[in-house]
Amino acid sequence: MTDTGSQRFYVQLESLRGIAVFLVLISHFIVVKYFPGLKVFRLGFLGVNLFFVLSGFLITEILLREIHAQKKTGEILKNFYVKRVLRIFPIYYLTIALLTIFDVQNSRHDVVWSFTYTLNIKDIWFGGISEVMGHLWSLCVEEQFYLIWPLLLILVPLLLKRYFVIAFICLSILLRFLTTTFQFREFEVFNHSAMMACMDSLGLGALLAHTKLTRIEFLKKLLSYRWLPLLVLVFFIILNLVLPTQGVILQTFSATLCAIIGFYLVGWGALNMPTLWSRIVDHAPVRYLGKISYGVYIYHLVLLVLFERRFSNWWKSIIKGKINFLYYNSWIMSFLAFTALTIIIATASFYMIEKPLLKLKAKFY
Repeated sequence: MTDTGSQRFYVQLESLRGIAVFLVLISHFIVVKYFPGLKVFRLGFLGVNLFFVLSGFLITEILLREIHAQKKTGEILKNFYVKRVLRIFPIYYLTIALLTIFDVQNSRHDVVWSFTYTLNIKDIWFGGISEVMGHLWSLCVEEQFYLIWPLLLILVPLLLKRYFVIAFICLSILLRFLTTTFQFREFEVFNHSAMMACMDSLGLGALLAHTKLTRIEFLKKLLSYRWLPLLVLVFFIILNLVLPTQGVILQTFSATLCAIIGFYLVGWGALNMPTLWSRIVDHAPVRYLGKISYGVYIYHLVLLVLFERRFSNWWKSIIKGKINFLYYNSWIMSFLAFTALTIIIATASFYMIEKPLLKLKAKFY
């Protein structure tokens, strides 16, 4: 290993979580509900893929450090899975339990799928996931990734790990190409939410971690092309404006383009490189949103589905005839209100549930 840094907490990457979840909030709170024509910019899709790259990087770096330290396989797996359980399970299962108990939007029909982190599989093969659980597919993808990735990294010989990761990235792209070309049933859903179809984003994060630990000077040179992610973002937007969403090109390469952007943003943060991006994300509110981002993601759509219509009707009733602009643009107040409500609940969740449990993770480092 040539990486000399031992930093385990990256300030810029916490801020990146905040940016990613904010893109999801905009997508669900504004675009989907009020401006469906703006779906072409796929802000939520970009945000989720940024999360995937970030997860792939952080998880792989942790595992590779322990593998290189020649820790025993049992110890590596125990540490990894216990920490994942402490971080992920509590508020996920709390939310699922409440939705199931009160049978929100027939949530009981999905109880087995949700409790086993297989909602994305159900969506691909059977469909019919309730809107209130619609965002949980990405957590299922990550959990499936966490289940198999440590075992695969441990089993693959040291000299082959880079090629192994690259193979997974290429396989993911090829898989989306084949499902689209041969019109596999529900290929759009498969390409969007199957774990293997998301492996280029997760894999590019993993490749970033491997390169950081083994070829850091090469990585610095690669990340010095600071114009590249902006160029890729513009290219991504143009393709979505001019090409059909169901077409082979977008179905095959959309996630990869997002992953390339994520590779640079995560790479800059991991190496603490001074860039224009670092100045954008280096603000306390952005970092704070990143700190509570898991709760924000878990709770936001539940709150929106349950209360948005009531709030909108109430708001219009009190503002009607007084401020026409806000009456006819109720999305402004809706976005502000639900963003604030989500942050408040996610904050309470973080300090009352997540943070006390996270303290236990220190025992497994």
